[in-house]
Amino acid sequence: MIKEDYDVSNIYKLDGRVPVSKAIPFGLQHVLAMFVSNVTPIILISGVAIYNGNSFSSLDTALLV
Repeated sequence: MIKEDYDVSNIYKLDGRVPVSKAIPFGLQHVLAMFVSNVTPIILISGVAIYNGNSFSSLDTALLV
């Protein structure tokens, strides 16, 4: 294994290897982006939703999330 195999410049290569110290923050960034993209529509819809003439309370929104 050559040290150059795990260079930061490999981020931009198709099969490049990234050092673990750089890969962990990138992985966490992806997890947070996926979490936000799943929760945001629920929060937006519950903000305008009406059920039996009443708008959703914060408890209803929390239950949906």
